[in-house]
Amino acid sequence: MKRKLKPLRQRKPKVTTTVRDMSRYIKEDTGFTEDDILVVIKSMIKFIKSRMLKGFGVSLPKLGIFYPLIKPARTVMSMNGGVGTPTKMRMSDRWQAKFNTSETLDKEMAKRQPTEQEVENLYEN
Repeated sequence: MKRKLKPLRQRKPKVTTTVRDMSRYIKEDTGFTEDDILVVIKSMIKFIKSRMLKGFGVSLPKLGIFYPLIKPARTVMSMNGGVGTPTKMRMSDRWQAKFNTSETLDKEMAKRQPTEQEVENLYEN
């Protein structure tokens, strides 16, 4: 019997790390103060957002590239909130933020083997 995968949004990690966790890690790694690190992280985020809003990609070595992309207009089905019959509607052109991982990160992730429990969590019961 073929097993059914959970929807993608349900397969994302339930636990995420925060900017505060990152600043603590960097503090231990560098000895800089946590407040200074938070200022740098917030400035970095502002820089990435501002460049993407101007249409530029931002490359972070060994991590990947953030870039803006125009998603072209297309016809989609509106489910009307589950009420009544679905209807076709036209979605206009729009900007979308994207991220592509670097080859280095892809290779490192590929080396990591998923556990049985992680694989089991991909499927509906």
